[in-house]
Amino acid sequence: MIDRRAGVVFRNHIPGIGAFTFEAYENDRDAQIIHPWVNMEYAKFWLLSNSTLADVKAEYRKIMAPPGTHVYLGFLNNTPVFLTEIYDPAQEEISAHVTLKPGDFGMHVLVGPSEVRIPGFTRGVFASVMKCVFDLHGAERVIVEPDVANTKIHTLNEAAGFQVVKGSVELAAKTVRIECCARTDFENSALMRSLS
Repeated sequence: MIDRRAGVVFRNHIPGIGAFTFEAYENDRDAQIIHPWVNMEYAKFWLLSNSTLADVKAEYRKIMAPPGTHVYLGFLNNTPVFLTEIYDPAQEEISAHVTLKPGDFGMHVLVGPSEVRIPGFTRGVFASVMKCVFDLHGAERVIVEPDVANTKIHTLNEAAGFQVVKGSVELAAKTVRIECCARTDFENSALMRSLS
């Protein structure tokens, strides 16, 4: 069990899986948890492959610097299982490639490696993150910019109600798709139906 100091800021219960809880990410304490995650092969789109612990801390100091950025470590049964970044897309490079509206929030999510297979686990994490953006942060739309080669997240985004805004955009570090999802599209999505 991990001794958590900051406390739970958001909680979402998924039937058959349990309660996912969100706590503010504390770089000096939590970088050691996510360091092995970002170095996993499946996390290559996180752009931190072969990073040291010092690299991860330095990157998260940069990530957390812009106004409106919130980074959370997510738990299931007191075990850290995911990381999410919720941010103001107007502060990011994608703002030059999409028309933003009041209430738009950006989101990234990284699911940690699991020792035990739990059916629906990744979908449960994703749904919980989306609910956090809508319910805790009051988003009207969620904007994401996954790498064009990340077909697994494209499938998950589509199931969650995301629509492709631009199919291929060159950013400084990668080529991405820009997708957006309104609250009603998420609430009526195949992902939410599969978890009810």
